[in-house]
Amino acid sequence: MALRVICFFFLLLAMVARGETITENGFEISVTIPKGAENLKAVPVFAKTLRAVGWRDEKKDLIIRGLTISDLGDTIGQGDFSKSLPQKPGVSLVKFRWKEWEIPTVRLEEEARGKPWLTFNAMVPAVPRAIQVQVFGPAADEKELRAVLTEMLESLECRTNWLTPKEWAAQVARSAGMAAWGVCVRASRW
Repeated sequence: MALRVICFFFLLLAMVARGETITENGFEISVTIPKGAENLKAVPVFAKTLRAVGWRDEKKDLIIRGLTISDLGDTIGQGDFSKSLPQKPGVSLVKFRWKEWEIPTVRLEEEARGKPWLTFNAMVPAVPRAIQVQVFGPAADEKELRAVLTEMLESLECRTNWLTPKEWAAQVARSAGMAAWGVCVRASRW
């Protein structure tokens, strides 16, 4: 019996170390779920939630911090998101890094259970549709919430519809070359 428990422990440890692959609804996402988080399958979540995990309080009866990965339903383009952000108190746009990009992340100050609460909603340009990585918890834990989101984004692997700066420059150069070629061909016909 003890051997089974030890084997199960090492199997569980190996699964946590290598991360989790989410293959649902056309997505293929690899991400490492932070240590100590438990799967929240029993908790009602939105229909487009791909994964929900959380951390409970010491009594194990309340979720004190949470993390969800959700399907946003469409792709997102590269650009300035500040213009589309609602101008409300407690809502701001902050930047987090994912691969080569700074991705738009909404920082939302709320109230939950009568206490200040903070939510970060990072929008990741995944394919076939963008995903949202959401981290939430007490506002007093902002530093830890930022660390969890940073850890999640560092481990997140998926295809994207965004071009790297190098790919963008190559595409602009290719387009400029095609335009110049078109001008030359048109000029030679005159």
